[in-house]
Amino acid sequence: MAKYDTKFKYEVVRRCLKGGKSARAAGKEFEIDHATVHRWVQRYRHHGLNGLNKKHEYYSAEFKLSVLKRMKKEGLSYREVEAMFNLRGVSTVSRWERLYHEHGLDGLKPKPRGRPKMMKPKIPPNPLKTKAEDARTRQ
Repeated sequence: MAKYDTKFKYEVVRRCLKGGKSARAAGKEFEIDHATVHRWVQRYRHHGLNGLNKKHEYYSAEFKLSVLKRMKKEGLSYREVEAMFNLRGVSTVSRWERLYHEHGLDGLKPKPRGRPKMMKPKIPPNPLKTKAEDARTRQ
């Protein structure tokens, strides 16, 4: 999947909103899937230009749970919730929902990221002790 900068996304959204084009027509013009265009338009309507910026964020388990509760209470779709809360990724909310059903609140807690810590270095054997053991074994 290609990454698009904010300026390009804004141009596509502007064509839809001010140019009167449908998401499908704008998608054909810019050779992008119409669902992607529709998602950009929703984010722009909810959050303005900030909705089109790249975003790398970590969410707490409490936030994830509140999103799931609101989605269930108001009967919202995944895409509506993602646009409303300015979430990235098409499957973010559905993944949270699956993890919550499988593991409860613990499934929503952030997992440790990155490489695991190195193992503790091995302590070299005591040279005095080994000499004494060698002497005993030779006798």
